[in-house]
Amino acid sequence: MTAGTPRTAFITGAGNGMGRAHALTLAAAGYTVCATDIDESAVTSVADAASGLDGRVVARKLDVTDRAEVEAVAEGFAQLAGGIDVLVSNAGLIHTNETLADTDDDTWHRTFAVHVDGALNTSRACLPWLKESGSGRIIIISSIWGQAGIGHSYAYCAAKGALMAFAKNAAKELGQYGISVNAVAPGGVHTAMTAEFSQAELEDDYRTVPLGRYADPEEISYLIEYLAGPRSAFLTGQTISINGGQVIGGF
Repeated sequence: MTAGTPRTAFITGAGNGMGRAHALTLAAAGYTVCATDIDESAVTSVADAASGLDGRVVARKLDVTDRAEVEAVAEGFAQLAGGIDVLVSNAGLIHTNETLADTDDDTWHRTFAVHVDGALNTSRACLPWLKESGSGRIIIISSIWGQAGIGHSYAYCAAKGALMAFAKNAAKELGQYGISVNAVAPGGVHTAMTAEFSQAELEDDYRTVPLGRYADPEEISYLIEYLAGPRSAFLTGQTISINGGQVIGGF
């Protein structure tokens, strides 16, 4: 792989927030991107927003917990685009503030299904083309909460922690095929979810961040672009924190 080589990327949870930013950032860098989400209208808007960029975005509805559907969508995109070079496993959900005693089975299993089963399903489905690429990339979106915990939101924290272990294990197996696997652990990011926080809640959380703010989604996407590209070829098996110092700031 060299700079300027056309590349393809398959992104889950790309309808809004960080996933949307990842899709548009890679499209701006010339990638052909399959933006997938359970909300079809959301990814259609991403494809529309990519009009005029150097690359392009194709939108596909996808439930990452449905293995057969994942395989069909991945195969269809690979045939359309000529392969899959990069997988960004970004699909997720969060149930906030549940205590240990309040964490119900449905929340636990659904959270793991979307985050962990989703990463497994998409990685397996994309693997044949990632191997063919010779320089494939799997990028798993974890979280600061999977690293440090928060004292609630048990299902989310545990699932995000599992994703870091998944990335390490996959890196050890898949390096022989030239595939790198890394996890990215963002801290607070300005998304639709954090837009629901009160100003007082935001300011309280900002005090735990040495840089004094949350990231914009694009600031995470610039790291994704680096990991997807040729300059990260020797980087694998890592969890890369991008949190404004929040872990060392009392989080």
